[in-house]
Amino acid sequence: MSQPTAMVIGPLESPLMRTVRGAVTTDLQEFNIRFVGSVADCLAMHGPTSSAGRSRERSGEFACQCAPELVIVCQLTPDEIKAADVERVLGCWPFARWIVAFSTWCQSAGRTRPIWPVSVRVPEANFRTRLVRELSVIRQESSPLPLTASSDEAVLFEAGGLEMGRRHRTDAEAGGDAVQKSISVCIHSPDSAFRRFLHQVCQEAGAESGGVFSPAIDNQKRQCDVTLIIEDVDPLTREAAARIARSRAASPEARVVALTNRSDPQAVTQLTVSGADVVFPKLGCYPLLRELLDSAAHCI
Repeated sequence: MSQPTAMVIGPLESPLMRTVRGAVTTDLQEFNIRFVGSVADCLAMHGPTSSAGRSRERSGEFACQCAPELVIVCQLTPDEIKAADVERVLGCWPFARWIVAFSTWCQSAGRTRPIWPVSVRVPEANFRTRLVRELSVIRQESSPLPLTASSDEAVLFEAGGLEMGRRHRTDAEAGGDAVQKSISVCIHSPDSAFRRFLHQVCQEAGAESGGVFSPAIDNQKRQCDVTLIIEDVDPLTREAAARIARSRAASPEARVVALTNRSDPQAVTQLTVSGADVVFPKLGCYPLLRELLDSAAHCI
């Protein structure tokens, strides 16, 4: 069987693409990887699609030579890629699996400038979960997500990737390579509906989440043996950052997760300095929390 090919388009070496860079290095070792600087560079190599004669011949020759099974696009800012170029580059390899990883600067671009199909756009922090799912499609282990899929379908598709990850860990346990441990989770959110959602996520992962706190309860009352502390810091204020610091002081051995809708680099830095171990975007936090909870419950 021939070696599969992947194409990575864009600034993979940027600090804002750390998750993508790590996943490409560790999870695509079986692939022949080709790196292209930008979507415009890719189209220049592919050749003008509207020209006749030699240009069209060169275009087809390039497409056949590359024919990647997987295309990964790294997008740092909302306006760096033109909508017309997106339509053209998607047409270059219509049978490839596409993942467009967007940085924290592009959080609102999906609502204000939706140039990529929602089925291929993923936050940079969610990249590894989506990659697991797309690799299963390439290996013909699961059904693909079509380019015309809705947001709900995309979420369910990623949830399938999480399920596959849990299955791999279960297989490792059966071989005696892992030990499952009980974990306790402490949740702090001023939003009662969101608090119930987080509680349900913990229950699905088999975690104990009895410590559900309202803003009126002081962090010092928390138990010191919790495994994970989830802090809803939306809106991000000085008091919210101080709450992170109190959580860290009360439970120094726990991992502190900050959930915020302001996931720009400045906000991430502020929360990290305050004591958060990881900062997740509040919108779309489900797959990230599930992966974190599953990892905490298993010692590989």
